[in-house]
Amino acid sequence: MADIIYGQTDEMSNTSNKLLTFSSDLDGHLTTIRDSVNTIVEATKGVASTTLFDSYQDLDAKLKTYVEELEVYGNSLQSKADDFDEVDRLAASSAPTFTMG
Repeated sequence: MADIIYGQTDEMSNTSNKLLTFSSDLDGHLTTIRDSVNTIVEATKGVASTTLFDSYQDLDAKLKTYVEELEVYGNSLQSKADDFDEVDRLAASSAPTFTMG
């Protein structure tokens, strides 16, 4: 990828990959935690079980929103890096060449 006035697209792509990887890893961990909480809730009874389930559902919904936002940011950053690369390619291919003669 080329250097551009706004920054280096390699760095943008690297950051995008990190965001997407973190988002995916976090989603996997949330699934594991959700399964564990569900197992605990099924094994317990009473108010504590209901409170645990309700509290976790609220937290899980907020964390899922965070995961989705990270994915959007990562994809948007990669799109910008690709756009900047395309601008560089177009600029390089249409740059005038001069010969001294």
